[in-house]
Amino acid sequence: MKGVACCLLSMLVAAAAGAAEPHIQASMVVTGAITVNPDGSVQSYTVHELDKLPPAARQIVQATVPGWQFVPIMTNGKAVAAEAGMSLRIVADMIDGTHARMRVASAAFGCEAGSARTLLPDECPKGSSVSYAHRRPPDYPMEALQARVGGEVFLVLQIDRNGQVSHAAARQVNLYTATGQSAHYRKVLADASLRAASRWHFNIPTTGPEAAKDHWVVQVPVTYWIGWPGSAPARHYGEWNAYIPGPVQDIPWAGADDAPHGGADAIAGAGFPFVRDTRFVLKMALTDGHAHS
Repeated sequence: MKGVACCLLSMLVAAAAGAAEPHIQASMVVTGAITVNPDGSVQSYTVHELDKLPPAARQIVQATVPGWQFVPIMTNGKAVAAEAGMSLRIVADMIDGTHARMRVASAAFGCEAGSARTLLPDECPKGSSVSYAHRRPPDYPMEALQARVGGEVFLVLQIDRNGQVSHAAARQVNLYTATGQSAHYRKVLADASLRAASRWHFNIPTTGPEAAKDHWVVQVPVTYWIGWPGSAPARHYGEWNAYIPGPVQDIPWAGADDAPHGGADAIAGAGFPFVRDTRFVLKMALTDGHAHS
């Protein structure tokens, strides 16, 4: 698909102009729902607004998701079918000037708290999960603002029974702006996000199976962008976005049940807490890809 490669090439060249960065990608996040069989195979799945996605993105989802195998989900000692919300990050890497390698690079399974309207599997029913009680967005760090550096920080937060943030970590920081000091600016954006998150307050679950827990873990994306050309995130669902991916960090305080699985940046950047469904664990790593010309 020459059109795909040409489009991605122009985006990646623009993002890299004037700076030496090791790895620039184009990606998009798409959302939907998935149902798995008792044996862990995929029974069915849906993707929101599938017709709005570029043909190559639709093809990579259709070629990847049906072949997934999950660890069987057990209830009372019996394997059962189950459904959850699904969020995927589709990535395109340039192989050369005319080919792009496309893949589903990361996936998250669960629901987005705070935006429930239809009670679809990707929306947490009201009162059943963690949601914001008070949240003041982080201030844009002046150092990053003056350097025109934008990015997205993916936070992992542990919430106690008082609705306070008891632990917080930045699992990944992707930059929208190419810079020779990527590690430094990732830390600048992460620190600003963590300072703000330490003051947030949450509503804890009052109904459902989550209500009896002694703490909850959520993932929250925080976006920094002012609007300079060449440094903008995608503004519409189904659009490609050029960015410099950051390394995925371990969460030292997270136990086996709390630790996020797979890529950190699969969740959409709407700013709502994303609550992982711990039942859904893929057996395989998401590393395969397909080249398109």
